Amino acid sequence: MEQKKVFGEFCGKARYDLLRIVMICLDKNENLVYSNNVIGFLEILLSDRMTAEEKYELLEKTYGIVTSVDIKEVLGTMNSLSDYIEKRATERGMKKGLEMGMEKGMEMGMEKGMEKGMEKGMEKGMEKGMEKGVIIMARKFLSHSISEETIIADLEEVLGISYEEARGLFKQHSQ
Repeated sequence: MEQKKVFGEFCGKARYDLLRIVMICLDKNENLVYSNNVIGFLEILLSDRMTAEEKYELLEKTYGIVTSVDIKEVLGTMNSLSDYIEKRATERGMKKGLEMGMEKGMEMGMEKGMEKGMEKGMEKGMEKGMEKGVIIMARKFLSHSISEETIIADLEEVLGISYEEARGLFKQHSQ
């Protein structure tokens, strides 16, 4: 087999030893006038932008083809088939997009959840640790006669809080 160009140019790589293939590349421009009647005819026949009724009228007007009821049914079926294929492809695309979006959303949600959980856990841990530290210092005060002012100053320094906050913690846990 060998390449036989009838109209236009094909720049792809082809293997002619497999079978006979006719490749026709149609244009999306609806207003083109083709010098080759076969290409123009096929453009109308295979168009996905025209209804079956528009196709009947153009075939009759442009090519003098009077369409019978059988051909009208075939053209209608071709339109329905292309609409069906487009609908299925759209549905698949939507489904795939939704799946990918859900997956990405869950991934991001888990990351955020872990981040927030760690943040809250650290906050609670520090809170509990500070509470324990205050209790230990309050016990030291009660058992070793360390002055209240010394412990409050230590709390202030270690926890990085104001004198009033340190004093409040001390009072709360020394009773």
